[in-house]
Amino acid sequence: MAIVIGIAGYSGSGKTTLLEKLISDMKQQGLKIGVIKHSSHDMDLGKKDTAKFFYSGADEVITSGKNAVLRISKPTDGHGLTQLVNSISSSDVIFVEGYKKADIPKIVVLNSGLEEGYELLMDQNTRAVIIDDWSIFECIKKHYNYAKLEKQKDQNHGRLILSEINLPVFIRDDIEGIIHFIKCCFCN
Repeated sequence: MAIVIGIAGYSGSGKTTLLEKLISDMKQQGLKIGVIKHSSHDMDLGKKDTAKFFYSGADEVITSGKNAVLRISKPTDGHGLTQLVNSISSSDVIFVEGYKKADIPKIVVLNSGLEEGYELLMDQNTRAVIIDDWSIFECIKKHYNYAKLEKQKDQNHGRLILSEINLPVFIRDDIEGIIHFIKCCFCN
């Protein structure tokens, strides 16, 4: 059974950059990785034959090439997150990007240059926080009026914890630490 982990954050927070690094390193460790990406925009399929078939009305189009197989289908009631996860369940880990409100365990990605995303820390499914630098720590304190919010060492895993909300926090470039956290906390 695949481990499903949401990567939640707003546009520009660094979700895609983080996922690229996680996928690359986890693949090198021999894990099979799946990704489900939600987009609130129409998908631009270009003007190739695959797109022409789809726009002509085909319900499903599969394009097979030397380095990839691409499957495009029209959304139906059967394209909910559960169905999408089941369709790639042969993976060891499935990252889900863009389903901020989904009822799945998630890692929140915050960027100090953005004013949004802090509410995701209060989601009961949030398991960890990824930040771009420690300046965001003061923004979190101010945003939620946490006078006692401190960085503490977790004795079990040696990671930093945001004390008042009890969430581990990682700098985005600590890929090794994030992968260790995923393996310890999601894969057991």
